[in-house]
Amino acid sequence: MIKDIQTVTATVEQTLQNNKKARNNDTYLTLLVLEQLGYAEYNYTHDHYQITIGQKELQEMPALESIRRTRQKLQQQGKYPPTPQIQQHRKKEEQKIRQKMTRK
Repeated sequence: MIKDIQTVTATVEQTLQNNKKARNNDTYLTLLVLEQLGYAEYNYTHDHYQITIGQKELQEMPALESIRRTRQKLQQQGKYPPTPQIQQHRKKEEQKIRQKMTRK
C-alpha cells in the first residue's frame, strides 16, 4: 500500500522546516524525504545517495510527484519559502507555461 498522504505531508513539512536547501531544490527534497521514509540511504563513505527499489518498495513508496506537489502547496500557503532568486525563477517559469497554454 502506498504511504499515506498524511505521512508524506508531515515528512515533507518537517524536511522543509529543518533544511533550507530542500526548499529550493525538489530533487534534494525528494532524496531527503525518501531517506526519512526508509527508501534511500546516504553513503557517507562515498558521498552519495543509494536508492534500492524492489517490487515491494515500488508499490509502497509515495509518488515522487506527491513530494513536489506537497512542497508547492506548503510554499503557496506561505510556509518555508525558497530564496528570492528561486521564487523569481519559479514565477517566470509559471508565466511561460501560462502563456503557452493561452496561445493554444
